[in-house]
Amino acid sequence: MDGVILLAYIIAIPANEIVVPTMMMVYMGAGMMINGPTSNSAIFDLLVNGNGWTMLTAVNLMLFALLHNPCATTIMTIYKETKSLKWATLSVVMTLGTAFLVTFLTASIARLLGWA
Repeated sequence: MDGVILLAYIIAIPANEIVVPTMMMVYMGAGMMINGPTSNSAIFDLLVNGNGWTMLTAVNLMLFALLHNPCATTIMTIYKETKSLKWATLSVVMTLGTAFLVTFLTASIARLLGWA
């Protein structure tokens, strides 16, 4: 995963739904998302030809999306329910750690086997 993807996840802490639009805006160099790519071929061209995405990048993005930290609302709910900064922090560290570990292992195994 490249820096744009990680930046999009950092920016999207308030709402995880804005990860992909944020990535597209950064890749396109746009200040806002008004006229993004609308066809599959345009999206393919932007991600693969324009920014060097591979199948491994896409798989790791999907894995990271499944495992990454909860949104800010969930973190705040954990804090309010437990009244403990420790448990809120642990929920973020544990999920992010798992996401980074799984994507690292996936990339390492794919490279070891010559798939990437």
